[in-house]
Amino acid sequence: MLLKDKIIVITGAASGLGATLAEKVVREGAKVALVDIAEEKLQKSTHALQSTIGQVSSFVCDIRDLSQVQKTVKDILSHFGKIDILVNNAGIWTDDDLEKEHPERRKEAFDTNALGNIQFTDEVLPHFVHDIERWETTPVKFSQKQRKLITGNLLNGLLCSEKTENH
Repeated sequence: MLLKDKIIVITGAASGLGATLAEKVVREGAKVALVDIAEEKLQKSTHALQSTIGQVSSFVCDIRDLSQVQKTVKDILSHFGKIDILVNNAGIWTDDDLEKEHPERRKEAFDTNALGNIQFTDEVLPHFVHDIERWETTPVKFSQKQRKLITGNLLNGLLCSEKTENH
């Protein structure tokens, strides 16, 4: 199995695409760190996966807050010992109508969708470097419209790292 015993961190994992991806990769043998700001939903998703299929741990984190990101990455590394794959799935959806009602929504979306995911990647990336000769790592970020297009075999489109041979 390609993902057996790989440590996968998924942000925005309490519901939706993140939760679905977590279920798929756990079924493939991965060990998963679910990261989300929504504590209650996160605990529910974690419990559902742990009770049925696997090795899943949850970490509550607002990825817009650098100190929370640093603590979360440290906690994940302490718990699992390494990180093999990062899926930056956390995001806030917005549109013109919503922003008219809630002008702060644009800043919240930018701080999460751009800066938060950059912060999380920056904290995780040094832990990929020690193994850089074996792994090619590519951060992946999907828009809301792209998420709607993803169906069926999520693993083919969402893996962020692929093992390569050294020649």
